[in-house]
Amino acid sequence: MLRSLRLKMFAGLLLRAMAQEQTENETKHVFARHPNVVRRLALEPDAPELAIAERYLVREGYIIPCPAGGEGSSTITETGWEELGYQHSAEGWRRRPWWKRMLGV
Repeated sequence: MLRSLRLKMFAGLLLRAMAQEQTENETKHVFARHPNVVRRLALEPDAPELAIAERYLVREGYIIPCPAGGEGSSTITETGWEELGYQHSAEGWRRRPWWKRMLGV
């Protein structure tokens, strides 16, 4: 159980780092092993934890591999954005107010 909790927490951190990289560069695709992503996590690009967390995110439906963006490229899904506290609007993805995130509405 402790291992699965660690995996979920690390995968959440990876998803957040990927989202930050994607929004900063205004791209559609993001790489889990991108230097800026791994720097945010204080890891090396070849760390085995990244591959494990990436597989978890794919399995749970938070990201999908996108071969059109290059090998290792992924796209954050609607489920992934919602997990990070964003909601889709006419202007695009916007962060939900903190009180809605806290109350789960």
